[in-house]
Amino acid sequence: MAGPLTAPAGRNWARVVVMVFSTLSIASSFVAWWAQGQEITLQSTFLSLSLDILILLAVSSQSAAAYARRGEKR
Repeated sequence: MAGPLTAPAGRNWARVVVMVFSTLSIASSFVAWWAQGQEITLQSTFLSLSLDILILLAVSSQSAAAYARRGEKR
């Protein structure tokens, strides 16, 4: 009997958590730029922001969702 935190569900939750954290990081960078006038520089903000965007795109794809759900029983 599979519980709510078995491997397939756990992988799906991990994917969702990564998407939420990436979204919050991107939103906080935008708010800092918009409201506080923070500069987006190559040495500080640009690298982390671009990595967050790439991670968000990678884990939100259909193939990533299919990989996370590959062992689930329907």
